[in-house]
Amino acid sequence: MPCTRTKSTIAAFAATALLAIGLAAQQEGASASPPPSQSWTTPGSYDWVVPDGVSSVTVQAHGAAGGNANFALAFGGLGGGTSASMPVTPGETLQVNVGGQGERGNVAAFNGGGTSAAIEAGGGGGASDVRRGGTAPTNRVVVAGGGGGGAAAMSGGDGGVGGGDVPTAGGDGTGPGNVHGGGPGGTDSGGTGGTSAFAAGDPGSFGIGGTGGGDCCFGGGGGGGGWYGGGGGGGFIDFAGGGGGGGSGYAAPEATDVHYDNGAQEGDGSVTITWTTPEPTTTIAPTTLPEPTTTTPAPEPAPGPPTTEPAPPPPPWCPSPLPAIRVFPNQFSVLIAKYLIDNCDAAPRGLVAGGQPLVVVDPPSTSACPPWVPLRVWPNRYSLLIARFLMDNCLYTVRGQFDGFVPAIYIVPADWPTGARVTTS
Repeated sequence: MPCTRTKSTIAAFAATALLAIGLAAQQEGASASPPPSQSWTTPGSYDWVVPDGVSSVTVQAHGAAGGNANFALAFGGLGGGTSASMPVTPGETLQVNVGGQGERGNVAAFNGGGTSAAIEAGGGGGASDVRRGGTAPTNRVVVAGGGGGGAAAMSGGDGGVGGGDVPTAGGDGTGPGNVHGGGPGGTDSGGTGGTSAFAAGDPGSFGIGGTGGGDCCFGGGGGGGGWYGGGGGGGFIDFAGGGGGGGSGYAAPEATDVHYDNGAQEGDGSVTITWTTPEPTTTIAPTTLPEPTTTTPAPEPAPGPPTTEPAPPPPPWCPSPLPAIRVFPNQFSVLIAKYLIDNCDAAPRGLVAGGQPLVVVDPPSTSACPPWVPLRVWPNRYSLLIARFLMDNCLYTVRGQFDGFVPAIYIVPADWPTGARVTTS
């Protein structure tokens, strides 16, 4: 039988094939587009209504970092991260809370950051969370812990990082007082307070970091907020302080695809909610497609200049020769002393000149212990601290005697003859 297909029949067949190819390309492009999402990065509380047709959301939360100290260059710990998928009901309202970065002193960061008794120490970072069915802390279904605050002292420990479910403790301070950082928040209890012979830190509690111990100016960092807050660091006057512990993360039992990150966030916290909306069903009427056209591809752009690695930072500069430098009780003098001790192998030394106690930073070749001569102990804070330093580190011991009719206390080298009177020039 002879072929009876006409040109119009062939054209209609080609148009139908092209339409089918076009519909397949549209469907493939729709499935590749990213799902809708909303993010919050400014500390505070927000309400979010679940869109129609949405029964599950994915929450990505990051707690805020702890505050940096204003002394000893101790840093706050980074905030933790928690991601999870949660069942929801269309039209219900979720509360989103974004934690604030830790601040210094007794200013609490938003959403559970612990404070410090010392105005120069860093506070703990606030947690970030999503609450369902209410706005109380017990309504939290996804939580990312905040980092602990850094300690302010001549020797200050860094804050512990915030958790997923495994935050870390704050760093210890070195020096007198046996100072320790705050413990990390756990799954069912707050972090322990850091110990100290002068001022211990407070333990963390449900949702709130503990307060760092110290005096008016120097001390331990605050604990980070979280499912349970980290403990505050201990403090020992202006010599040593412990960092605050990190807060813990959490995901409710009904959550799926749960993942945790420790120390994943700088600055303020953040929360992102992602969801999938069902695709609408549409019917496309057949149509005649235009004749295909060809286009000339645009030329490839010229390659840019080659990238170079950034230059390494210069090494620390040290004076040569390094003289002995007196340390005065102010921030500028203490920071210079800290720089020389950390970078130039200098060592601190206590002494008495003209009846007044002093603290001096010596060159590397000079011993941290003065020549073995007896020193009288005067009833003031700096004289007592110098006496304690010499007894702890330079083999000095206490000796009492009467100078005329006045009782006096001296510290003398360990091999000072028994019964020998103490005389000083």
